[in-house]
Amino acid sequence: MLRISSLLLFLALAFSPAVKVLSQSQSAIEECKALKERIEDYDDLRKEGGSASQMDRWRRARNELEAEFHDKNCHKISTRLLRTN
Repeated sequence: MLRISSLLLFLALAFSPAVKVLSQSQSAIEECKALKERIEDYDDLRKEGGSASQMDRWRRARNELEAEFHDKNCHKISTRLLRTN
């Protein structure tokens, strides 16, 4: 019985970092998806048009989101993972 509990404890400790990494990577994917959607929202707004000052504000906001997307290495995540279906 002691051997089984020791084995279970070992397995729990061995795999807990893997679960944490998977959880963090899933969280990163969700954050990247949200950023991508916000960037696409600004793209849609700009396609619809507006005043010059509004277009400029949207462009600056989109560029800030794009920089954040890049800083968080979202550009390295597969587009299949970022797809929103």
